[in-house]
Amino acid sequence: MKKIDKYILEKINLYTNKIVVITGANSGIGYEAMNVLASKNAHIIMACRSLDRANKARNKVLETFPDSKIDILEYDQSSFSSIEKFIKNLQNNYPHIDALVCNAGIFHPAIGKKTIDNFPLTIGTNYLGLFYLVEKLRKDYLKHTKLILVSSIVYKYTKIKDYQFLKEENHKSFKQYCVSKLCIARYFEFLKNNTDLQVFLMHPGISNTNIFTSQTSSYKQWFKNLANKLLPLFVHAPKKAALGISLLVANDYSNHTFLGPRGLFEISGYPKILKLRKNGRIESEALYEKTKKVIQEGVYNA
Repeated sequence: MKKIDKYILEKINLYTNKIVVITGANSGIGYEAMNVLASKNAHIIMACRSLDRANKARNKVLETFPDSKIDILEYDQSSFSSIEKFIKNLQNNYPHIDALVCNAGIFHPAIGKKTIDNFPLTIGTNYLGLFYLVEKLRKDYLKHTKLILVSSIVYKYTKIKDYQFLKEENHKSFKQYCVSKLCIARYFEFLKNNTDLQVFLMHPGISNTNIFTSQTSSYKQWFKNLANKLLPLFVHAPKKAALGISLLVANDYSNHTFLGPRGLFEISGYPKILKLRKNGRIESEALYEKTKKVIQEGVYNA
């Protein structure tokens, strides 16, 4: 038995018949978390933009765990109307869920791309869409639900000077990604301090997922090919990177736990409890209020 499979067997609890929603579950660490939780008898709801890719991912998991319960709901985090439709379908079909994993996101799209609601694509998808989903659900539907927010190691290395980025694309693509993940960390901090939610945070370190080679990525094909060859040599596999999600879903952690890799600089390794850096803790209330206002104005003007 491989070391990681032994870890999953021994360290992650059964989650039999518990309902887990995973956004972006068709690829990357969302897919790997679904695999692990399926092995723990969880009932998975895949919230995915592409139903075709979601069905292919679902069928792949069922090849290994044929008795798994895996449902699919259409969900596009870059569209408020899609999020509204998803919420309606979710609440109509599932009166209660046990965990919501906010994992969906994009990385490095072409400069100038916008969401359907005319927000910058990266911040609109990675942060505003997540914020919109949770805010719509949190006061009633998520009262007895674990909420797991997926950030990134890059949150540690960026700053927010003003809030113009919420409405206008004023950073390069990678900087936009970093800021979006810092916003998720600050949203976690806001929810921790201002709500009664069971809210948790994780970052997966750096992994050789499809983040560089996805269809939304604007990197040149030569760079994508190079990344596919070199990344596995220096970072950990998606299966290990996703362990923090499965642990927070299935195991009993103190509320507001933050998990990330235990290795050097938190790049790789099995999960451990981390402390959120100061840049993730400060000004969370200000960001919350500004985000709420920007979304309200955007929806009103749409």
